[in-house]
Amino acid sequence: MRKIKDMKVEEGKRVWLCAWDGAAEDGKAWADSWEPTANVSEDLRQDFFQERIESASRVKVAVDVTPLNTMVQRRMSVQAMKEQGELMTSFGAVHIVPIEELSLKDLAEYYITTMAARYKVQVDESFDPKTKVTTKGLRLNVNEAGEFCSFEMLPSAKLTGIKNIRFNIGRKHDFTVIIIPLLYLRYKDNTQLRGTVNFELEYHTVKINGITGNLTPPHLDKGLLTTTTYKNQTIRYARAQLAQHVSQHPLIKLGWHNLADEVWALADEVCMPDHCV
Repeated sequence: MRKIKDMKVEEGKRVWLCAWDGAAEDGKAWADSWEPTANVSEDLRQDFFQERIESASRVKVAVDVTPLNTMVQRRMSVQAMKEQGELMTSFGAVHIVPIEELSLKDLAEYYITTMAARYKVQVDESFDPKTKVTTKGLRLNVNEAGEFCSFEMLPSAKLTGIKNIRFNIGRKHDFTVIIIPLLYLRYKDNTQLRGTVNFELEYHTVKINGITGNLTPPHLDKGLLTTTTYKNQTIRYARAQLAQHVSQHPLIKLGWHNLADEVWALADEVCMPDHCV
């Protein structure tokens, strides 16, 4: 084994793209191959990360975070699509997505700092004296999270409109709306490999009933999402976005976006085509 050329995570474990010395009997060089960590020496892994650290340090000032944003958004979308068969129970839970492309500490810190400046939020930092691990991250609330992931473009950039979103993630009908009211970007020091971190995206989802407009249990059962203030913020955001982007949605046609903050749902006797409450 001559060197490591790349790294990725499969099923929660790192695999390494390795280049080999020597050649086959026909004289052709051995093809690169993906190998598990057990097959790769620690020296080669350290060399790989050291090379990336030095490379990132040289170009960090010129880094454009737009491609990184696109990559993170796409990773979030792929995660949502992978959970398609589980969404009836998993939406409303906490979703964690590892972002191995941001495993270099310099790049991760640059990205976090840039995002904090863009959305005018505070970078939070904590240190665990027991593990000697530093964690840095930021929280985007419903409006910032909505701007980050784009209301009608999740979970696939190839699809637009709430109807397509609903159909493609397996809901019972096409009217239901999924909102991401909380989104966290954070990284923890990787104590095993100097200069690297474990970067992850955490996003919370809530479901808004597409017939009544009500926030549907058990999708508001954690932290901020249990407070009336934050529920109202989530409802206001959904109303504004639907009115702007999906004006033909049944809820908007019936004036749901004009209800007072304390009135979340339309009257129980309202019926949609083929759907009565």
